[in-house]
Amino acid sequence: MQNNKGNTTLNVKDLGTETTRHVEQKPVKRIRITFIESTVDSLKNTAVDIDVVYFDSITIGRAPDNIVVIPDITVSRKHAMISKDPSGSIVLVDLNSKNGTYVYNNGVFERVNKVELRDGIVVRLGIYTILKINLIQG
Repeated sequence: MQNNKGNTTLNVKDLGTETTRHVEQKPVKRIRITFIESTVDSLKNTAVDIDVVYFDSITIGRAPDNIVVIPDITVSRKHAMISKDPSGSIVLVDLNSKNGTYVYNNGVFERVNKVELRDGIVVRLGIYTILKINLIQG
């Protein structure tokens, strides 16, 4: 169970007795986006750290006014956005992109409209751009 401060309470069964243990989860401070595949060779293996304290949302797309600019013709001008949803989870939302937003799951990329981000998630934008997203707690 998670409360709005990012703390989690776990119920742990130990030798037939149930105990409750409070586990402190630190909030996500930064998001690291690493280019795995790109139409621009010099971007491959490049990482960008974004401090979520300073941004309510992080836009991703081909247009130069995005926080993360993707130089790929198959990526829409405003392709996707990373933000916090009302529950406090960090989510990636497709912004009605033409070529889609995909998450790597069980060996295949599955198209998504909205997905809760977890550390190390692999995302494909459009046809050619593949990103790894890490959540850095602080």
